[in-house]
Amino acid sequence: MKKCEMQKEQSYLQRLQQTLREPKLLHLRQHYHFMGLPGWINDPNGLVYYKGKYHCFYQYNPFGLTWGQPCWGHAVSEDLLRWTQLPPALVPDQPYDTNEQGGCFSGSALVVGERLYLIYTGVCFRNGKCVQAQCLAWSNDGVNFEKNEKNPVAYAPEGVDASCFRDPKLWQNDDGTFCFVCGAKLNGDGAALLFRSADLLQWTYCGVLAASEGRFGDMWECPDLFPLGNQYMLCLSPMHCPAYRNVCLIGYYDRQSGALREAMPVCPDEGPDYYAAQSFTDANGRRVQLAWANGWDWMPEFHGWGAVSQGFWRGWFTLPRVVTPGVDGHPRFRPHPQLQKLRIWAAEPESLVLRAPWTLPDEHETAWELFLKLSTDETGAQLSLQVGQCLLLELDVRLRTLRMFCRDEEESELRPCGEIRLTSGQTPTVHVFLDRCSAEVFADDGRACLSVKFFDARVQRPVTLRPASGSVRLQTIRAWALRHVNEESES
Repeated sequence: MKKCEMQKEQSYLQRLQQTLREPKLLHLRQHYHFMGLPGWINDPNGLVYYKGKYHCFYQYNPFGLTWGQPCWGHAVSEDLLRWTQLPPALVPDQPYDTNEQGGCFSGSALVVGERLYLIYTGVCFRNGKCVQAQCLAWSNDGVNFEKNEKNPVAYAPEGVDASCFRDPKLWQNDDGTFCFVCGAKLNGDGAALLFRSADLLQWTYCGVLAASEGRFGDMWECPDLFPLGNQYMLCLSPMHCPAYRNVCLIGYYDRQSGALREAMPVCPDEGPDYYAAQSFTDANGRRVQLAWANGWDWMPEFHGWGAVSQGFWRGWFTLPRVVTPGVDGHPRFRPHPQLQKLRIWAAEPESLVLRAPWTLPDEHETAWELFLKLSTDETGAQLSLQVGQCLLLELDVRLRTLRMFCRDEEESELRPCGEIRLTSGQTPTVHVFLDRCSAEVFADDGRACLSVKFFDARVQRPVTLRPASGSVRLQTIRAWALRHVNEESES
């Protein structure tokens, strides 16, 4: 019997269990970023704090190294740092989510009483056409999930492309009613649509929360609406919009009309590897955001996986970021305080005046956190941070720019992969997290961020801070070696 015929006779769950038992080579895995089981992962789903643990669900294809018919991977953590993988929460096993071009697409989670609800997009056939529709599942223990017997609970409203109606984000209002916002294509334009319900089962379409109006692509994925100070922030991932990988619209949420008004666009990350951002509230009430550290092939920065191709895995999530309003109206994205628990030991140069390159002590290690604050009189300073031969960060205080360059080891030259414009009149701060295959930069106290992946299999990858010319005086320069909290699974 041919392999494809065998797969048709086996259920998705049977194939999944068989695949997970097979040994896998996991080459160049990240040290402390969230990672899934062997296979491909993309969007974070259903981020939630439930019964004393953080739950992270994610789009997961266990059968290959590219996007495929996804299930919902599932992991739990008590500290946002160390994650334990559980059996997938949702697998394609019903007529409304087993289409070959579908599966259990992205969605969200909500705790109601003692029960954990999941809402997700299933891809099904209706009236002879392939459509995307919203489906509901729940659990009383956070491990075993039951799908609603009357799924789907919401179809695309009239005028909306039924093949582009996905990724519901669910919340509960103060009056006990429920809402979700869903990504869509409306008249060839990206849009976020609002739905309401009294019981999570019967949903009413309320209208357009916000629309692209020709500015942010022709389809919006993974919308996420949440309060930010006295306003609301709508985060979305636009398709076919090279200028933006992820957009946040900050405005006033009109509950009666269901519209976001006077919305101002903000880019939460200037790098190529920040997509499908989703948020949740942590145990201390902080708004925390995670994103998929990658992008789709219609993005100009999409590229291969280099040396990682030797292993059976693809993908990770960015570090958890706390989102807060800024006094200037611009949100702040700062590393979650829990990340400080990754620090093992600190390294400091002998002087705060750099007159020569300073290389961090362990040239074999790339799990580092660095924090730099320049002196107020260093208005013409130029400083660079180099990681091996594949990553270069350049800071020019006179031009108020921070630029990132990277390459994979098979590429001959560094290529630009993002730029941050620093705020005028403020002392520059740069906070950098380096992992085995990535860098995340938080600049201007979280006003601007830049995330990028790069692949360098060299054993020695020294991390060096270098004054571009003359000397550079800093108020603060600290570096911390970070723990390897992911399993050591490389062979």
